[in-house]
Amino acid sequence: MTTSYPLLPWWLGVALIALGSAAAPQADEQALPMTDRINSVADQVSIAIRIAASPTDAMPESASLRVQLTKGASSSASGIPGFIVQLDPPPGLRLLGKPVVEFEELRDNEFLMEPWERLVTEELTEIGFAVEDGFDPESTLGIIVVGYVANGDKEAFLRRRYELKIAQGAAATLGDATDSSWGPFDELAADKRPLLIGDKAPGFTAPKLEADGSLEGSSLKEATQASPLVIATYRGHW
Repeated sequence: MTTSYPLLPWWLGVALIALGSAAAPQADEQALPMTDRINSVADQVSIAIRIAASPTDAMPESASLRVQLTKGASSSASGIPGFIVQLDPPPGLRLLGKPVVEFEELRDNEFLMEPWERLVTEELTEIGFAVEDGFDPESTLGIIVVGYVANGDKEAFLRRRYELKIAQGAAATLGDATDSSWGPFDELAADKRPLLIGDKAPGFTAPKLEADGSLEGSSLKEATQASPLVIATYRGHW
């Protein structure tokens, strides 16, 4: 039996959340189901993240990110016109840009929580930041690249985490694939924080669409009493 929840809180804006007594599985790209796995996602996508070298010893103020696809590959077949990048700055590193965290602002911004989250295409993208008190020079900026890659009738989901040291001439390296942390978690109220992999969804009551077209309230607790529940939600360009 399928239950439809047409109106869900924005903080459930993830592609798929498995709810129940156990935590959701880790999001390693090799473990995620594919509609038809491309032989090697790495052969289809090239991701370069670096900080330009400078003749001075000044602290960097930006990093460049470029995503390139092989001929015939596309990142927009699923309806998203590019890749979503999620940023995990360390303490003392402030991302530049107006914070977008309120529901009304998020709704008008394809539910992208800028500046910690943004949409990128194959054009060069600049990530601006400022170093403040408390910054550890040995820390890194976490950068998660998420998207779909299609080539012909084959499609695959890509999620990779990179770590970038804030230093002149630095280039990002692959990070822990299971680390899904990003965003301003310490600065936001609990009801405005994005859910991470393994998080339990907070209790809520949502309208349930009945077969006769009527709406009845149904709580998460009631829905999971008989069996585990899977909720699929779509955000932004989806």
